[in-house]
Amino acid sequence: MNIAICDDNPEDRSQLRDMLTPYNAKEKLNIKEFSSGEELIMSNEEKFIWDIVFLDIEMEGITGIETGKKLRKLRRDVIVIFVTSHINYVSDAFRQNAFQFLVKPVQDKEFRKDFERALRLWRNRHKQYVIKSGDKTYVIKYSDILYLEAYHRHIKVHTEKTDYECIGKLNDEYQKLKPYGFVQCHQGYIVNMGLISGFSKTEVTMSDGSEVPISRRLYTVMMREFNMYIAGKMV
Repeated sequence: MNIAICDDNPEDRSQLRDMLTPYNAKEKLNIKEFSSGEELIMSNEEKFIWDIVFLDIEMEGITGIETGKKLRKLRRDVIVIFVTSHINYVSDAFRQNAFQFLVKPVQDKEFRKDFERALRLWRNRHKQYVIKSGDKTYVIKYSDILYLEAYHRHIKVHTEKTDYECIGKLNDEYQKLKPYGFVQCHQGYIVNMGLISGFSKTEVTMSDGSEVPISRRLYTVMMREFNMYIAGKMV
């Protein structure tokens, strides 16, 4: 797991690194420190590798909020934990779909609670989904699935790279996927909430630009589930 700590105060970076130390042996953490948002963004020029980013909000140069926006454009599912000395920045952090925020000085109990929740989310995203199609079996990450579509006793699994078809019932697949951030938005569709980029009352827009219908009957339920998901209450 790759973790970035971005803070212009070396003592605060050191504190977070020390708090991560007990997890290092079991999780095999690759931790790197950055002193500015610009430096962190430049580290992703070739390939985005960061799974979890601890991001100070109040930095010279581009702020943590602006850095978070840029990170989201590079990789939407990056887990961002904002760190701040001032509680008034919290609303700005959550408008960036922050996974969580920590208030300085960071308390060990709060750190463990939020980091372990982030670990559970990361593990869930890396679980694998098995699809049997004819005489072939495909294994893909749950996090790569955009949505499932049901038709004529078949299911089409849509990912950004390709689609897979198999025989099955949508409800059976939903029971497998629901604990991992999926929600049913229509009788014939299940979507990955982690890859939603927007929605209206009639359709969901996914990260690849595809649009999935929302039924009037399921709209309220879906919005409740989505709000819980982005608030971290389903993790």
